[in-house]
Amino acid sequence: ELVGHIIGKAGANVKHLQSLATDDGDVSLSVCAHPGLGRTMANYQVLTVTGGVDGQKAVQEAVHERITSVVNAQHLVLPNPLKATTEETVTLFVPDGMVGALIGKGGSVLRDIVTRTHARVNIESRDESGESEERQVTVIGTADVVEMAQNVISSALPQEGRYLKAVISIPTDAIRHLIGKQGANISDLMSRTYTTIHVDEPEGDNANVVIEGTVMNNLNAQRSIRDLVEKFCHV
Repeated sequence: ELVGHIIGKAGANVKHLQSLATDDGDVSLSVCAHPGLGRTMANYQVLTVTGGVDGQKAVQEAVHERITSVVNAQHLVLPNPLKATTEETVTLFVPDGMVGALIGKGGSVLRDIVTRTHARVNIESRDESGESEERQVTVIGTADVVEMAQNVISSALPQEGRYLKAVISIPTDAIRHLIGKQGANISDLMSRTYTTIHVDEPEGDNANVVIEGTVMNNLNAQRSIRDLVEKFCHV
């Protein structure tokens, strides 16, 4: 139901997105169903963006802003297409002074986020956070649900709060693939996604990866790391 807002009347919005091309190369877009998504995601369409890196980044940010704007304006409830798949946990760090905006009066904003995205969201209490200037917001759900929730959470925060610090957990076996020889892989990932990433010391079979950047860039980095884990660790 969001595809029409991306395309626009007579393709007007697509033309605008294509106009965001930079000297790095022309940007082209296509929107279509993807058979690989299967029946559980039959209502989804794939937006393919090709062209220069800077142009792609500009288009991704514009599409993200458009979707967020429509979802919030129409109070849409986003579907939960992957109920049967493995759940993930992402921990966000939100400045203490902005947590009130995320909770809302009587918990209204938080309830709306949970209803619309189907994620489970837990906000650390002040007692739990101690003297920290940040509160942990834990988001649990399938990969798509967690990503949706992060988008909606970001839109609920003041503009200055939309620079996310997120923590995801990966198997220790994936660390060497993420970092690469002499740090080549992680340096390339940070350069491509405009984020800052570091890997904490492993605890048992897993290690935390801390990602900092704007919500769109942060989510792009999370996707890349998730794809890497699936490729090398067969999870």
